[in-house]
Amino acid sequence: MNLLQNTAIKSSIKYRPDIDGLRAIAIIFVLIYHFFSNLLPSGFIGVDIFFVISGFLITKIILKEIDDKSFSFANFYLRRILRILPALFLMLLVSFIFATLILSTKDMIWFARSLHYSSLQISNFFFQRATDYFNLDNNFEPLLHTWSLAVEEQFYILMPLILFILWRFKKDKNLAFWVILILSLTSLFLSQLLISYDRKIAFFSLPSRFWELGIGCLLAFDKINLSSFRHRKILSLIGLASVFASAFFVDDSYFPGFVALFPCLGASLLILNQGEKNFVSKILSNNILVFIGKISYSLYLWHLPMIMIYKKYQGVASLGVIESLILILILIVVATISWKFVEIPFRKKYSFLANKYPVGLKNKIRHPFFIALVVVLIFAILGRVAQKTQGLKFRLAHSDLLNEVNLDKYAEFEKPCGIGKRSAPFPDINNCVVGKNQQNYQAVVFGDSHAGHYSPAVTKWALKNNLSLMSFYVFSCPPIISNQQNTFQQCQDYRQNISQVLKEKNHIKYVFLAGSWPGIEDFNLFKSQLEDTVKFIISLDKEVVIMNSIPNTKIAGLDMSPLECIERDLAPIQKILPMPKVECFKLPITKFSKQQQYIDFTKQISKKYSKVTFFDPFDYLCDQKNCYFVKNNKVLYADWGHLNKNGAEFIADFMKFSLLEK
Repeated sequence: MNLLQNTAIKSSIKYRPDIDGLRAIAIIFVLIYHFFSNLLPSGFIGVDIFFVISGFLITKIILKEIDDKSFSFANFYLRRILRILPALFLMLLVSFIFATLILSTKDMIWFARSLHYSSLQISNFFFQRATDYFNLDNNFEPLLHTWSLAVEEQFYILMPLILFILWRFKKDKNLAFWVILILSLTSLFLSQLLISYDRKIAFFSLPSRFWELGIGCLLAFDKINLSSFRHRKILSLIGLASVFASAFFVDDSYFPGFVALFPCLGASLLILNQGEKNFVSKILSNNILVFIGKISYSLYLWHLPMIMIYKKYQGVASLGVIESLILILILIVVATISWKFVEIPFRKKYSFLANKYPVGLKNKIRHPFFIALVVVLIFAILGRVAQKTQGLKFRLAHSDLLNEVNLDKYAEFEKPCGIGKRSAPFPDINNCVVGKNQQNYQAVVFGDSHAGHYSPAVTKWALKNNLSLMSFYVFSCPPIISNQQNTFQQCQDYRQNISQVLKEKNHIKYVFLAGSWPGIEDFNLFKSQLEDTVKFIISLDKEVVIMNSIPNTKIAGLDMSPLECIERDLAPIQKILPMPKVECFKLPITKFSKQQQYIDFTKQISKKYSKVTFFDPFDYLCDQKNCYFVKNNKVLYADWGHLNKNGAEFIADFMKFSLLEK
């Protein structure tokens, strides 16, 4: 988080230790949220507090310099470069080194992409396309936190221009105040509207976050002057209570929007306190909080890469309490070193960079804008190269298991009839048929991405029985006719589409239902919806084949795919510091007990209705003790819960049931 420290601003405005204390509260919230999310379920609002502080201090500095007629765009951006980039790029460099030593190719490709955008200060655009901030337990995002730095960087480009232009147009601060107020209110309502339209854009974009920084900007105009000590004390207590209450009770389902007003206005009331020596100010100004506030930028920079990469090193999905506490202690040491030996020196002095270079280059090299541009380009290119070389795959030691290509690609239907993006248009179903009878196909595959990875096996079965097959599936949309489940619009449209096809096409005799059944977390809802779907299809005089989910390694507690696990054992760090051993080839069948209730119920359905057949891959991927992810020296899984081409071919050999005889 871009947090101005007293050394950077004391020449422009009076230093307030209570603001460093407020920074400390903000970073503590963020750290608890990422280390112990159960203790502080809404600790992410620490970022919103940072936004308010940054808006306030930046605007205060600019207004002071405009008043003094000393404002310069070059000096302003020079301070931002020296304040932000050195520590940021040190973190990116160290993270890249550890990523190179530890990560699998898939994780390295993702890291490289985020590195590219983070170095260009536009990572918020990248993450808003692909990431759910509130689902970090299921995502590897060591650079996710750079989204907020990108938002602030974009704000730093915009705000000085607004203030300077308005000042030149009319040398009256009132105009600037009202313009920022209007922009902030517009941004607030846009943020609220975007929550129902696209939560990711609402969360990650500057237009929907501008108002949070804008609140801080408005405070800098000193329009509110509370002369009463009693009023300051009451409002500061309300502000502190609002900030702490927000960290526990803000609902991320409706965030940011109007609910983000609670932490932002709470932070505003604490800033309005203006360093008054009351109870709240004394709390915020104590030495421990002030110190944490001073190192808060480095704490913020280093915490998420440390958590994410350490979890990959250990091969675990979550951290234990002792591990977390040890990491926090290491984080404080690292952040202190970063603050003392990187942040402070670069803020105070940069001319030393020129001393080692020839005189002819001295004027260029000593210019930090030139240096910053070179460093940004180096890291951006580094990220792109790492991505294009399949995550620097040459890093990994050789293994016969990895001789094949596209092991991490889902098995899929031979025609492009699987929809993975929610913005993708539906295909023409008539173009999703294989077999001789293109018009009067007898079998269909209906479901989510699991319908995709089963499609090659079902295709082989259909063609062997002289049947034509239509396969059409939508990721994350289980094959349920009912729309009672809270699903996205495309899924609802898909289900209606399939329902209509099944009603109208009398030539369809066999319907394969394939889905990630545990994805319907409400088990009772799953039971009723699946049985209703089966009864609906049977009523149309069609036979049903329920394809059970394959053993899911994530549900079993392995926080990586079998392929990633195998690559982990081949990572370069194994030569330096062997990683904790993780079983990659098999897991005890007892680990999959969470899936068992879904399996048991689908078996009951097949026994209850004569026109229902149940196919269980557990019968072929598992024995009485273990489930296997590698067979005949071939990796069968593309990720934690989908088959690759090898897996689909393996399963196809066991699809020997004959519906035609029933």
